[in-house]
Formats: sequence, C-alpha cells, structure tokens
Amino acid sequence: MSTAPRPENEYARLMALAQYGILDTVPEESFDRLVRLASHVLQTPAAYLNFVDGHRQWSKAAAGASPVETPLSESMCAWTITQDTPMVVEDTQQDPRFCDYPMVTGQPHIRMYAGAPLITPSGHRIGTLCVTDTQVHPLSDTDLQTLQDLAALVVTEA
Repeated sequence: MSTAPRPENEYARLMALAQYGILDTVPEESFDRLVRLASHVLQTPAAYLNFVDGHRQWSKAAAGASPVETPLSESMCAWTITQDTPMVVEDTQQDPRFCDYPMVTGQPHIRMYAGAPLITPSGHRIGTLCVTDTQVHPLSDTDLQTLQDLAALVVTEA
C-alpha cells in the first residue's frame, strides 16, 4: 500500500481547510445535492465529497454509499490533492498505488476512481469531489470537466 506524498505548503493548506470550519460537521442538503448530481451526471454508483486533513480523509457527503473516514494511508483523495487536475484511476486493481487498499480489496470494492481537487480561492487543495464505480468505467474529457465544475461549486458553497 502506497501512501500519498504530502502536498507542498502542507501547513498553509491545513490552515486554509481549518478556516472553512467544515470538518466533523453535520450533513447539509446543499452538499448532498452536489454529490447526487455528480453521481447521476457521471453515471457512477457512488460519489463523495471528502476533505483531507493532516491524518484522515473525512466525508462531508456521499451518494450511493455511506460517508467514510479513512486514514491517509488508505486514501485515494490524498493523492488527488497533490495536483490541480482530476486524478483518474480506471482500474484500481491494476494500479500499484491502490490495488491493496481495503476499499479496493473489500467493501465497497472500488474499481474506478475519479476525483477533482477542491481548490480554494488562495490555491490550496483541501479535499475532493470524487466518483467511484465497482467496475472499470472510462470517463471522457467532458465528464472530467463536469467533475471539475462541480468541485468548483462545492468550494463556492462551502
């Protein structure tokens, strides 16, 4: 199992996340609506709105699945926040970074993952809007743009 590298300027990123005051808060319909929309439009069985702090990935909202809290050592989203563009893993079972992750080898049996980083106005990547499938599920460039657009809406809503 590979652990994601820490993003550059990790301290500033964590401070930006803290300013949102969103970690460990109750569900909110506006975020639930955005993850349902992501799942529907991208035709995936599950979508998540995850925030990544210094120790874990925490779900603010989920559609088609239960919200999760995952250690960074088992977080695909921790990899996503190391870049400005969406990260797509068409087949997690074939990717050496993720093939041993518990969510790949066990429930919910994630086979495809696509996540867009949540980028604050100051440029910090504080989490992801991601979709998953239990089977290989290629996404088009248009799909990835839609995922990025929805992620930008999340940041506006937060």
